[in-house]
Order: sequence, then C-alpha cells, then structure tokens
Amino acid sequence: MPLDLQPYLLRVLEDGLVFPLRGHAGRQVDIALVSMTNRSLTEEVSAGCFRSDLYYPIATASVSIPPLWARGEDV
Repeated sequence: MPLDLQPYLLRVLEDGLVFPLRGHAGRQVDIALVSMTNRSLTEEVSAGCFRSDLYYPIATASVSIPPLWARGEDV
C-alpha cells in the first residue's frame, strides 16, 4: 500500500468511520482486517516504506507459511 494512503486505513481502523466519495457525513463501520504480504513488514517499517503506527494494529497475529519447495511431503 502506498505510503500516502496508509493514514486513511489507520484512521478507519482507529475510529471505525468511513467517508464515502463526495460525501460529507461519515458512516460507522465494524471491520475485521485480514492482510497478507510477501515482504517483511518490520524491514519495511525500518526502511520508511510502511508506517510503524499502522504496523502494530495489523500485526496482532502472524502465520508463516513455508514455500512449496520446503514442504516436500505436502506436494
């Protein structure tokens, strides 16, 4: 996600308020965010490509799935 869009996602996660396009009144939403990435977000935070204040609400649970070549018996 581009760095300039990350504050908008953070605002929705914190406040639960979404403003429709060309709308003036916000709508209250209740969301659960599920996200995936092939990059290390801790490295992205240290490089300045991902906001640290957005990383902590997202990184509450982490599941690491090894690549297929490392799971010889599963294939």
